[in-house]
Amino acid sequence: MKYINSHLEDWIESFLINIGITEPAQMDRYRIANSLDIWIYYVNDKSHYYVEINKLYSIFLNKNLTKEEQWQDFAHELCHIVRLSSTYTNFHLTKTLWNMFQEKQANYFAYHFCMPTFMLRRIDISSDPKSAIFQLSRIFKVTPEFAKHRLNLYYQKKFSQMKNVVNG
Repeated sequence: MKYINSHLEDWIESFLINIGITEPAQMDRYRIANSLDIWIYYVNDKSHYYVEINKLYSIFLNKNLTKEEQWQDFAHELCHIVRLSSTYTNFHLTKTLWNMFQEKQANYFAYHFCMPTFMLRRIDISSDPKSAIFQLSRIFKVTPEFAKHRLNLYYQKKFSQMKNVVNG
């Protein structure tokens, strides 16, 4: 059974390949930020991004987080820059609902960006759930909780596609 990518998975694969990233060991926030002309700063505050008038982007990461949590936050904030740059005024939603939608989208993006499907498919993932979580956490430099959630997303889609083939 062939795994069928979502549009987001295809977009992330294309994006990463276009900036020369094809392996988990190459996933580095500085490399990515440098290729996109994004500045990274470390602050004693919640992670966030900022865009200046002349379209210079900065990502501010909470310096009190672990490297894994900073990487996850980097992906979340990167999504706001590269995927969610349109303003809520184009939609018939309140600003609060639009912000909630953007945060959900950025979280979903972060899971797929930090642990891209095209890289996951190349890994011989342990059949033991706990081992698989720690294996992927180590390979992709994310927290075990993050790896567990992403692995669940991956398997849910994979098994859903298998179910559709069997029932279809």
